[in-house]
Amino acid sequence: MKAKLSYDNDADMGYIYLQANKESSIVATEELEENALISLDIDQKKTIEGIELAGDEAAALREMLYKGETYTKTDHPYSKTGHGFSLRISEKAVKSRYRVSGITFCFAEDEYKGFVGFNLDVPEE
Repeated sequence: MKAKLSYDNDADMGYIYLQANKESSIVATEELEENALISLDIDQKKTIEGIELAGDEAAALREMLYKGETYTKTDHPYSKTGHGFSLRISEKAVKSRYRVSGITFCFAEDEYKGFVGFNLDVPEE
């Protein structure tokens, strides 16, 4: 399982496609309740399909992907955990977490700032 990551330098925006190989139809975009610089793209099944990062919250993604181009896109494998998958875009320690719809967002600072990645639950079958 892989995530697709992209960053647009002109817009200062990053994007994480949660399932790189899946086609989906986004029907809504909602700001993360605790951090307005993070938006969630939601499909018709009410599943989060992508994470949009703006401004300061896109910094770690920009640092990870930046290669001197305006726009960079790459696939990154998730790390398997006991109950799902994890993706980190920074090696900073996690100080705060916020959970929504089976995703735990991880932040390097208190008050849900400094996005460093997430843990994605996989439902048991």
